[in-house]
Amino acid sequence: MATRSKNRNGLEQAVSLLVHAQAELVQNQAAFQSQLIAMNERFARIESKLHEIKSILLRHEEAISDLQEAVSNLPEVIARKSASKPATGSHGMLSMPWARSDSFRQKTHGIPPRGTVATARGARGRPDNNHWRGPARRACQRVG
Repeated sequence: MATRSKNRNGLEQAVSLLVHAQAELVQNQAAFQSQLIAMNERFARIESKLHEIKSILLRHEEAISDLQEAVSNLPEVIARKSASKPATGSHGMLSMPWARSDSFRQKTHGIPPRGTVATARGARGRPDNNHWRGPARRACQRVG
């Protein structure tokens, strides 16, 4: 009888271990399934971003090819434009629009801007120390 009870206890322990092992296996399978689902969702997001990047690259490639074509045609366009425009202005000299600006006149010659009163005060009678600079300003300050 003692052997039967030992066998029965050993068999019950083995069944108990088997049940625990099966429960652990089921838990591991459930965890694996949830991780697999999360990885599949992540992979789908990565694929959609990859397709978006590919479409952007295709648009950039088209833009670059258009720019290359425009650059290759640039010498012809420049030659056509320069042939249609005279190289000099109406006064017979090279046209220099920057030379007619007030800032150029102030910096190079000390001449006040057009339409201002040549005094130490600005055009509206307010002190304006940065309005114009140079020898003409100093001369006006000595006079006024």
